[in-house]
Amino acid sequence: PLPPFVAKCEQLNATLGTRHGVMLIGGAMAGKTAALRALREALALVGAPRDKLPLLVTHRLNPKALPLSQLYGAFDTASREWTDGVVAELMRGLVDGARRAAEATEALAVYLQPPPWRGWLVFDGPVDALWIESMNTALDDSKRLCLASGEVIRLPEGISLIFEAADLAAASPATVSRTGMVFFEAENLGWRALVRSWLGRLPKVLALNAPDLERCAEALLPPLLAVALSASKALISSSELTLVTSFLALIDALLRPHLSADEDADAAAAAAADETAREDEAAVEDATSSAESSLASSRQQSRRASRMDTLERQNSLLTAAASDPSTDAQAMRAGSSGLPFGTKP
Repeated sequence: PLPPFVAKCEQLNATLGTRHGVMLIGGAMAGKTAALRALREALALVGAPRDKLPLLVTHRLNPKALPLSQLYGAFDTASREWTDGVVAELMRGLVDGARRAAEATEALAVYLQPPPWRGWLVFDGPVDALWIESMNTALDDSKRLCLASGEVIRLPEGISLIFEAADLAAASPATVSRTGMVFFEAENLGWRALVRSWLGRLPKVLALNAPDLERCAEALLPPLLAVALSASKALISSSELTLVTSFLALIDALLRPHLSADEDADAAAAAAADETAREDEAAVEDATSSAESSLASSRQQSRRASRMDTLERQNSLLTAAASDPSTDAQAMRAGSSGLPFGTKP
């Protein structure tokens, strides 16, 4: 990865450590989603010793794709019944995940100190006052999402609200002042990083020609981009990165018919294997999460039984002292504290 991209990942991690509300500001192809994905994978590697629980849960939605009634919830005009929105449901899921992780952490803390659990709710879309004003109470230090139904959802530690937007032209100062900011510049990434990433994904039959393809890109893309961005008029404005991405997609489409059927089969098998591995990992995470919850419950029951045994011992000692006045008071105190008679506590 490029040093500017690594620096942005470090800034994002530092901002998430101090603020539970973070805004990632930058144009398309600036690396906002890629930085989040890279940070998530890095946090998973750091927390590798605790592989029994999902360390980071991420939910992503576009707030402008839904009306406010479906985003936060609304009352039915006919029946006057409340219907939860997408944000409320996702918030409850993250709160429940934080609670289960805390119970499992309490059970595992006897043997090791596990890394913290994290939950990210990512709003990938334009920021405006129509929908984000309802998030102000959740972005405050109180961390409470207040719904129109009167319900208040309190966000525990570990849950972060992340906003990906191109700009803050429609955001209010009240919202901006409650969040941390990380700015992404597309110029720091550059189109050469996209070409190198594309060359790394070439099939085996073309991987040997990767140096020649890179030299061709270095020779042809600068003048082509200069003509496309300055000498031509486009109905939709585009940047260098979007043009290069479209160019690489066209090259893929032209090369695909010339690849052998074996290469296609290998690519399809690799994709299917990756999908199966992800499904298996999700199933293992769900199973281990329920197992850790059961373990925490059993440990609580054992501690409760131990306390009951101690109370029964104390009651028996008090009964014996009442029936035999000659019982030594020091022995009674030692016995009630769970120590053998004659042992100083």
